[in-house]
Amino acid sequence: MIKRSLSIFLLLGCIGQGFSQYKFESSLDPVTKDGFHKILLTPGVTSTLRDGFPDIRIYDKGNGIVPYVIFKDEEKIGPKRFVTYETVDKKFVDGCCSHITVLNKLQDPIGHIVLEVKNADAKRQMTLSGSMDGKQWFTVKDVYSVVAFNGFEKGQNVTSNLVRFDFPVTDYLYYRFEFDRWWWWSDPQHHPVNIIRAGKIEQTFIPQECLALPDLKISRMEDQKESHINLQFPAPQFTDHISFHLSSGNIGFYRKAILYEVIRNEKDSILSESSLGAFVLSSMHENEFHLGNKKLTELKLVVFNEDNQPLTLDSLEAFQVKHYLVADLKKDAQYFFRCGNDTLPAPVYDLVYFKDKIPADAPVISSGSVKDISVTVEIAEPEIPFFKDKRFIWGALGLVALLLGFMSFRMLREMKK
Repeated sequence: MIKRSLSIFLLLGCIGQGFSQYKFESSLDPVTKDGFHKILLTPGVTSTLRDGFPDIRIYDKGNGIVPYVIFKDEEKIGPKRFVTYETVDKKFVDGCCSHITVLNKLQDPIGHIVLEVKNADAKRQMTLSGSMDGKQWFTVKDVYSVVAFNGFEKGQNVTSNLVRFDFPVTDYLYYRFEFDRWWWWSDPQHHPVNIIRAGKIEQTFIPQECLALPDLKISRMEDQKESHINLQFPAPQFTDHISFHLSSGNIGFYRKAILYEVIRNEKDSILSESSLGAFVLSSMHENEFHLGNKKLTELKLVVFNEDNQPLTLDSLEAFQVKHYLVADLKKDAQYFFRCGNDTLPAPVYDLVYFKDKIPADAPVISSGSVKDISVTVEIAEPEIPFFKDKRFIWGALGLVALLLGFMSFRMLREMKK
C-alpha cells in the first residue's frame, strides 16, 4: 500500500513539474544570423500575459526551451514643461505691496510653485499663504528672498526667468504670494516685478519611444455640466501613457478632469469605477496622463465643463513602453512564443547573470499574429528545485503520516495479541 502511494505521489509530482498549459502561440520573424536578438513584444502578445510577464516561453522547432532575459526600454523623459495655474487675483498697491493669487484647481498635494517673471535687477521679499475658500488665509512659508530676476537658457539670455519656490507639501485650493516693497526707506513709487504666470514644473513623456496601442474604441456622452469619454480596448492592455488632443475653438480652456478604470462583468454590466487620478486639461500645456504599465480594458475620462461649452476631442492615443525578450538564436532556425498561462512562475535561467555580455546593438525581430491554442508542452528547465517544491513537501508530509498511521496500526494489533 505504501509503495503504491509513493509511486502515485512521485508520478503526480513529475507530471506537475514537467508540463504546463498555454493558451496562445505566435511565430517569430526569421533569424538571419547567429547571436543575440531583441524580440519585440507586440501589444498582441503582452495582452495575453500576466503582470511582470512570467508566463511566456520561447521554443524552437524541436519544442526545446530557449533561455531569455527581459529588457524594458527606459521611459523616455522629455524636457520639463510648465503647467500653468489659473491666476484668480493680481494686485499692486503703490509704495506698499503686491500679491498674486493662483488656483490649485485639483487641490492635489504640491510642494513647489514656479513663477515666470520678466527679467529685472530687483530685490524682493515675499511670503506664501494658502486658503481653502479664498477668504481665510494661513501661512505656508514666512519669508522668501530673491535678489534678482534674470534668466539664462542653454547659455543664452532670455527675457524671462523661472523662479522656483519650495515649501512643505500642502493641498490648499488657493495660494497667494505677497511681495513687500524694497525696504521701508525706499522710494514709494517703485513698481512691482512683472509676473507673467504661475504654475509647476512637470516632466514630459515621449510617445515616439512607445508602441501605440491599436483598436482603441472611443465613445462620448454629455451629462449636464460634464463630458464623459469612454475608452475601450478589445482585450486588456498594459498601458503606460494616454495623450489627449482637445480644442475649444479660438478660446483657451482650463478644466478639471478625472480618469477612472471601469471594470465590467461577463454580462457587460459595470462592477466598479475606481479613480486613477485627477489632472487639469488646459490649452496652455500638453494634455497627457501617465499610468505606469497598468493592465486595463476600459477607461472613462470625466471632464468638468462648469458653465463652458464641451471641448472638442480631436484625437486620443494610448501607448505602451517597449519590452523585449533577448535570446541567443541560430540562423535559419524557427522559433515561436507560447504564452498565456495562469499558474506558470517566472523562469530561472543562467543568462540573467550574463546580461552585461549581451551586445547593445543586437538586431530586433518581432512576432507574428497571436493565435489561440490549447496545448500541453513539456518544460525542460527546472523552474523550482524539486526538494523545495511545495508539492514535494506536502507529499513527503503525507507519506510520513501514512507511515506513522501504518506503524500505529501494527503496534495496536501487536498489543491486542
